Amino acid sequence: MKDEFKNLSADDLKRMLLALREENALLKSKARLADVSMEHSSPLDSKKTERYFSGCNRYRLFFESMSVGGYFSTPEGKFLQVNPQMVHLLGYNNEEELLAVNISHQVFFIASDRDVILKQAVNSDHVTSVYQAKTRDGKIIWLEDHIRFIKDSLGNIEFIEGNCHDITSRKETELALQMSEARLRILLDNMSEVFMLVDNDDRVLYVNKRFTDILGYSREEIIGRIGYQVLIDPADHSVIVSANKERVEDKPGQYELYFRKKDGGKVLFLVNGAPYKAVSYTHLRAHETVLDL
Repeated sequence: MKDEFKNLSADDLKRMLLALREENALLKSKARLADVSMEHSSPLDSKKTERYFSGCNRYRLFFESMSVGGYFSTPEGKFLQVNPQMVHLLGYNNEEELLAVNISHQVFFIASDRDVILKQAVNSDHVTSVYQAKTRDGKIIWLEDHIRFIKDSLGNIEFIEGNCHDITSRKETELALQMSEARLRILLDNMSEVFMLVDNDDRVLYVNKRFTDILGYSREEIIGRIGYQVLIDPADHSVIVSANKERVEDKPGQYELYFRKKDGGKVLFLVNGAPYKAVSYTHLRAHETVLDL
C-alpha cells in the first residue's frame, strides 16, 4: 500500500470510509460536498473540512487505482465499499451489484471459511487468509486476502479492510504437484529397490518402504538427518562427500558401500546416485550378495 496510507489508524480509516461512502452518495445525488454531515464525528470548520476531504479524495483515487481487489465490509457480511479491481476479480458488472451480495454465501465457496477468519480477530488485528471464492457466474477461484480488522474501544469488529488477489493459477499448480508427488510416492513405496531422496548436503528428504524394511529405521528416525552420519561408518564418509560434490556438478556416480542397519548389522549396497534438479536422489540396489554382518 502507498506509504501515505499504509499506516492509517483505525480511526482514520473509519472516518475515510464514512467520507468515501457519503461522497459517493452525494455524487450520485449531485449534492454539494459542503452538505456532508459525518456521523460519529464532531463538526469541522471549513478549512479543516477542505483539508480532510482532500486527504479522503487522495485515498479514494489510490483505492480505486489499486492493482489488487480492495474492499471494506461489515462483520455481518456486507460490502461497504469495493474498488473496480474487486468488481472485476469477482466478475460483477458494477459496484452496485457487488455491494448487494451476501459475502458468506455468495462470495465464499465454503461459508464457514469466513467464520474461521472472523474468529482470528480475537487474537490479531491483521491476518492473511487463502480461501476459495465464487465469481458472479459460479466459477471457483482462489483468493489470498490480506485482512485488517477495524475495532472499537471494546475490541469488537466495526468493519473489515481487505486487499486480495487471484492466486488460482498458483494453487492449481501446487495441487497438481501434490497429486503428482502422491502418485510418485505410491510407485516408490512399491519398488523392490531401496530409494532415498537427499539434498546436496546429504540431508534425507524421503525414503521408501523398502528402505525401512531392510535397514530397520522408521521414516521419522531418518528424514531430516544427515544420511551418511547415520548410515555410513566414519571411515567411509569421504566417499559420500566426494559423490555429493559430483552430483552438484551434474555428474551421476556408482559405488559399493556398507550401510549400517538400526540393529547394528550391515548391508552392502550398490549405490547409483544421480542429480535431480535442486536436490539429488540416491537410488540404492541391494548387491546380489547382501552381507549382513
